[in-house]
Amino acid sequence: MNRFNDFFSDVEIFDLGYYGPDFTWRRSSMWERLDRMLGNSKWVQTFPFTVISHLTMADSDHRPLLCTIQNVESPFKAPFRFQNMWTLHPQFVEVVGKLWRSEDDTNLWINLWKLQKKVVSKLRKWNRDTYGNIRGNLIKAQSKVISMEDSFQRGLIFEVDLHKANEELLLHISYTECFLKQKVVVTKFMEGDRNLSYYHACINFKRKNNLILSIQDSAGHVLTNAENIA
Repeated sequence: MNRFNDFFSDVEIFDLGYYGPDFTWRRSSMWERLDRMLGNSKWVQTFPFTVISHLTMADSDHRPLLCTIQNVESPFKAPFRFQNMWTLHPQFVEVVGKLWRSEDDTNLWINLWKLQKKVVSKLRKWNRDTYGNIRGNLIKAQSKVISMEDSFQRGLIFEVDLHKANEELLLHISYTECFLKQKVVVTKFMEGDRNLSYYHACINFKRKNNLILSIQDSAGHVLTNAENIA
């Protein structure tokens, strides 16, 4: 079974999981989960909230599997998380240093709490203003380098300009990789691997597994509407 799971990991195939009864096949008193749906990185990126339901057995020893594509996630306010990529920015230490000034409160714990609140608020804004859309910035930097390479070949720009664009692209690659590495836990991870699409697929797959499809209230009613679950 471990070799089977290792094969999935090697070829970047994901078990899309399931909702409902645990087993899909029955013979006498033997129950197993033999039937499952798989998806590659492209599928998980395109349809991150695919839901596989195990239906009721009827005239067969296998359960039918229903694939439902939910491409919209309910909005929520994300909690604050320190991003390791911030430390790569040359102005990060200066930004935090200016904020980390002693408050007036004599209680050390309250003073620390105020400092943390102040730093968190500033870093949220600084992150939006400085990094914005990380993937979008990377795509723009790549397009800029391709365009400048063409201009350089035609003698329209100097080589130093092309070098600056390449340095900017490498910086955005570093930001993106650092951001994705922090969000994804990959068992077999090779340093220097730039397969960013696989990282994105792992992130979406992890988010899908945390999706709550239904919940039972105190009266025993099963709620499936997103607003009622929230």
